[in-house]
Amino acid sequence: MEPSNEHERAIKVAVDTIATEGRLSLESIPEVADSLQFMMSRSDTKFLVQYMRWRMDKPRTFSVMDSRTVSGYRKHSGRGVSALLGDVS
Repeated sequence: MEPSNEHERAIKVAVDTIATEGRLSLESIPEVADSLQFMMSRSDTKFLVQYMRWRMDKPRTFSVMDSRTVSGYRKHSGRGVSALLGDVS
């Protein structure tokens, strides 16, 4: 489930942060809403609830550096994953 605008991206980051800390539940909704730097619209609230439910059903199994992060790093730096990890041999 991908965000389609800046508000949804901010909501996603806030939810993902709580999920990473192992505290994700629907009771976290007020905490997420309070952490945002904007007043949520009806569509923002709908996205928040849908995204939280989606995250609870499909928890991430990868680390903070997922494939999008690595490909973005490679595109901007011209280096691959080995440059991020250093000498792992």
